[in-house]
Amino acid sequence: GLTPLGSTTDLTDNDGGTFTPSEGSGAPSCVDHETMGAGPFHAPLNSGTALYPHAVYYASQCVADATIALSLDGGVTFGASVPMFTINDCAGLHGHIKVAPDGTVYVPDKACGGNVPLLNGGEAAVVVSEDNGLTWTIRTVPGATTTGDDDAAVGVGNDGTIYLGYQSANGHPRIAVSHDKGVSW
Repeated sequence: GLTPLGSTTDLTDNDGGTFTPSEGSGAPSCVDHETMGAGPFHAPLNSGTALYPHAVYYASQCVADATIALSLDGGVTFGASVPMFTINDCAGLHGHIKVAPDGTVYVPDKACGGNVPLLNGGEAAVVVSEDNGLTWTIRTVPGATTTGDDDAAVGVGNDGTIYLGYQSANGHPRIAVSHDKGVSW
């Protein structure tokens, strides 16, 4: 089920000198594969007034579906969680959040597209938000079929280039590169 009370986290912005309790996540949060990521806000900021210079995101998966929440105050509190994708879109086991220098948010997934990717495979993908987590777009790597329970991973270069690592269906590691936020690879 869902974890209506969220996760337990503390935060520091002075290299561990002090810690502040956080509410942990947006409600509802899910039960598995929790990940946090932070970086600049994407302009324009549509979801309120930022109280902290960087966005903080908390994502988790509900076995099949995945949700994410945004904090405007450095991770002390979070807005309501929103869905990134459902079981009909992608396998629930997503990778870790990365935020690009322009505020674009990326969450990698091992298998999106096709017919119920959780059961029938799919293609490696990034799930992308360019509006501070309000809406999400799935961008698959054509022909990047995957297998197994391995997480995909995404890295973001200073110039915005993204690097998506995944295990291909033949068991070999692969890296896909995109210079346009995953629109093409």
